[in-house]
Amino acid sequence: KMFVSGKAVFLDARAEYVYNEKGHIKGALSLSATRFVKQYEDVKDKISLDTDIVVYCSGIDCHLSDKVAEQLKEKGYKGLHVFFGGWQQWLDAGFPVETGGTKLPEEKAVK
Repeated sequence: KMFVSGKAVFLDARAEYVYNEKGHIKGALSLSATRFVKQYEDVKDKISLDTDIVVYCSGIDCHLSDKVAEQLKEKGYKGLHVFFGGWQQWLDAGFPVETGGTKLPEEKAVK
């Protein structure tokens, strides 16, 4: 529902190269747990503290999304959701995916 509504921002907590080369949820931004500080600088102005955010990683055995969500919570974000099924469940369901880098267009930036 959150994806279809277009009101939530999806953040991929996996390594940036996995996001780019293996694919990610369509429209998701990369905010990897291992490069959080650097990548956060690229996305912080595009996501308000009240935006609904869905953080995901590889799947149920992956805890990178938990780490990213915790760091975002410490920065004051309120609408955090962790998609525990992650990338694998998304793929299995046949939902939209893409490869390469994704930027949130300025006109679609969530305020």
